[in-house]
Amino acid sequence: MSDISFELLQLDDPDERAKYERSLYRAFATHQTEIYEELWEVDRRQKRLRTRIPYGGQEIFVCKFLGEVISGAAINYNLADTLRLEQVGFTVDKSQPNICEGFALFNLNFFVGNRSIALNHQRYVLEQLRQRGVERAYGTCSPKRRRGYEIMGFEFLDECTFHREQRYLMVLEL
Repeated sequence: MSDISFELLQLDDPDERAKYERSLYRAFATHQTEIYEELWEVDRRQKRLRTRIPYGGQEIFVCKFLGEVISGAAINYNLADTLRLEQVGFTVDKSQPNICEGFALFNLNFFVGNRSIALNHQRYVLEQLRQRGVERAYGTCSPKRRRGYEIMGFEFLDECTFHREQRYLMVLEL
């Protein structure tokens, strides 16, 4: 299906960023809790969602169908600043070599035709991380999303409560 592409989002292109932020909004708009408001910049009028992690230290791997973002994985390599996992109460040894943090993982369409978007997007992202020398990726999730992370190969490391909601620290060894 040539209408499907897996690519690195061009963060310097405002139109591409806007498409991504609208897709992110669609993926997470139902999660309107204290956590949502603290971790995201929400623009309800334009239906856009932006992480508070600066784009400068990120790469965002997306899947597009007919030019629209239907799946995304934001990867933060900037270990000098506060990580998303630190914002919710976890700590990791940031002096470890070849690590990153994955967050804002989403799929709006799990299948297009008979093609698994989630599985193919995961393969693409992992291939890109390996090419960049990443050996370990950290992420956080809610209890509702834990099983999905485990299916992707993440392992449980720790848990905490953030704004009265349970959160898990997960790790993926590449």
